[in-house]
Amino acid sequence: MIIWELINGLAIGGIFGMISIGLSLTFGALRILNFAHGLFYGLAAYILYALIIDGLNFSISALLAVALITIFGYLYERVFLRRMYGENIDYTLLATYAITVTGIGIIKLIWGADYKQVNPPISGVINLPLNISVDIYRILIILVSLIVFILIIILFRYTNIGKIIVGFVENREELEMLGINPRRPVVIVFILGTALASLAGILHAPIYTVYPYMVYDMILIAFAIVVTGGLGSLMGSLVASYIFGIVYALISIIHTSLSYVSIFLLMALILIIKPEGLFGER
Repeated sequence: MIIWELINGLAIGGIFGMISIGLSLTFGALRILNFAHGLFYGLAAYILYALIIDGLNFSISALLAVALITIFGYLYERVFLRRMYGENIDYTLLATYAITVTGIGIIKLIWGADYKQVNPPISGVINLPLNISVDIYRILIILVSLIVFILIIILFRYTNIGKIIVGFVENREELEMLGINPRRPVVIVFILGTALASLAGILHAPIYTVYPYMVYDMILIAFAIVVTGGLGSLMGSLVASYIFGIVYALISIIHTSLSYVSIFLLMALILIIKPEGLFGER
């Protein structure tokens, strides 16, 4: 049971990591707490569901969902979010929250408020020694998330645009003083963050019920991870994601309803000990 939940925790941690890194990127580069980031996650899950219902297979539906949500995110940044650059964080949080509420209302109008089920692209278990069985789809999530994180590390460490993005996320003011135009990295950051959120929604849909308020559930978890890891710290978000994912899974052994609460209790405990977060700076 514990081994199975650890595997489950690593899978959930990978999903948490994708959406929280995207949120951390956009906050670091734009200095905006984009509550609507969770909407990209939820919409991707619903588009995946709709495309599969229409007869497409999981892989094609997933690719189309990521593409559609990424385009939607780009338009959202150009039409709406760009107007709030430089505004007070409280204002941007309230404004993006209003967009999220509107988006959830549209989801309910199109697909209803009832729960939807998405079947995983592969099913079955892998039998290990000591009578341990591991779900194949969760192994797939772990592998996909690791590949994504490795690609992100390569992008940020070994490409010029990646280094500029990291510079904007971690120390935007210095790059602006050097005369580097923030427009290009900001657009790339937002597109990347949107794509990561949509991929998280797609991978999570088969192991999590698809319903309108999944948007709230995940964005609150993502905020908790970003704050716990340290605002603007990509490594902090990644580490906190896996910590929270494993805790979330293990606590479910005691009672499933305690899993969600455990994340915020752990966040409070860490911030009491280290107020700036795991990788944050005072």
